[in-house]
Amino acid sequence: MRKLIGALLAGLMASTSVVVAAEADAAVPFAVVAPEELEMSARPLVTAAVREANRVAPAPSAFRQTPAEQSPPEMKPWMERHPVWFGLIAGASVGATWGALSCRNGCFPIGASGAAMVGSWWGAGAGALIGFGVGRAN
Repeated sequence: MRKLIGALLAGLMASTSVVVAAEADAAVPFAVVAPEELEMSARPLVTAAVREANRVAPAPSAFRQTPAEQSPPEMKPWMERHPVWFGLIAGASVGATWGALSCRNGCFPIGASGAAMVGSWWGAGAGALIGFGVGRAN
């Protein structure tokens, strides 16, 4: 089905460009041809294509515009720009440490690394909430 649609679109685009090239004068660029010069009822696709090209084509004055000045880059540290992410990272670290240390005497089913992983999940949530609150306060 994709090949059929692609072939139809390619054929439509190729035939439209050939008709437009045949209609337009060789000395006049495509975007300058006015829609009134074309027969409206005979070729509606050509008329629509020329109208769209005239709409999209930039005006001659657009080429002479000066570029807008760029604003200076934001000088805030990463922690201040992303308080939730920082809280998430810090909370996960604290939670992983707490989970691993709470399992020093042994945690049979999951072990110290499993306890650290579960602790990081709990700590990440709490840290993100704290970071959100701090970010809203600023």
